[in-house]
Amino acid sequence: MAADTPRRRRIALGGLGASAALLVLALLSLAPAQAAPSVHAAAARHIYWTNPETSRGAGGPGIDTVGRASLDGSGVNKGFIATSDIPGAVAVNSRFIYWANTEAGTIGRANLSGTHVRQNFLRVRASAGAIALSARYIYWTAVTGSSAMIGRANLDGTHVKPCLIKIGKGTFIGGLAVDRRHIYWTNRDKGTIGRVDLNGSHAQRRWIRGATNPTGLTIAGRRLYWDNDIFGSTTSGTIGRAKLDGTHVNQSFVIGLDEPFGIAVADRHLYWTNFGSGTIGRAAIDGSQVEQSFILAGEKVENGEGAPMGLAIGR
Repeated sequence: MAADTPRRRRIALGGLGASAALLVLALLSLAPAQAAPSVHAAAARHIYWTNPETSRGAGGPGIDTVGRASLDGSGVNKGFIATSDIPGAVAVNSRFIYWANTEAGTIGRANLSGTHVRQNFLRVRASAGAIALSARYIYWTAVTGSSAMIGRANLDGTHVKPCLIKIGKGTFIGGLAVDRRHIYWTNRDKGTIGRVDLNGSHAQRRWIRGATNPTGLTIAGRRLYWDNDIFGSTTSGTIGRAKLDGTHVNQSFVIGLDEPFGIAVADRHLYWTNFGSGTIGRAAIDGSQVEQSFILAGEKVENGEGAPMGLAIGR
């Protein structure tokens, strides 16, 4: 079986029907985010990621799963949790793992040990997208038709608000992040990062400009980090960075990424998923000591493919 390159994956979209092509494009827009993690994150012990099956083939080991490894890159388990249907984003707090079952339109949940799996913990009733957690709420993005929105519920799944914020038509949201004042998201197709108050007011849909297909999004300290999935060579992706007030924007803070999607921060390191090469990369928080293949996270099987997308760090 010939190797499936990023170029082939994008060309393959043209052979799909309209609805299937939109679904795959929505999946390729997914990336996780968490409530603003501490740069030191002393409690963080594990890296979690999703391995969705994206080639529409048969499943296999490490396909449609949540994977896990120790923060030092050891103990890799590509099939830590079996998910129900094309997992995209993943988020973690001190008790649970949450993930988006993209095609099923649900958010799943499990204990940190991987037990008590609930595939339909929340029914989004749309194409489930990015996820972010705060101390009280779970936030998610969804697309119905051509309109994107951000929903919210209590962490126990109650008091669901499917459309807390309307983002608008023609937008695929790649990443989502939350701090004590704002909700942030990446407008993948518009090359911007948006921001809105927690109550849904004062929306700034083009708050930061100049990104290229921005996907994953996370907060560390007083800075915002995101992935730029730049089409071209397999090492053309970057990590962008800015202050939380939107200034000091650097779209090439870390370079050499291969179709990046998920991004997270812990233990004074940045971590990201390289969907194209099936790896998780790592760098020091200052952008130095870049390791593009810190963890081999993807799984290749006959007629199927699982490559890392969503990324989260927790206990």
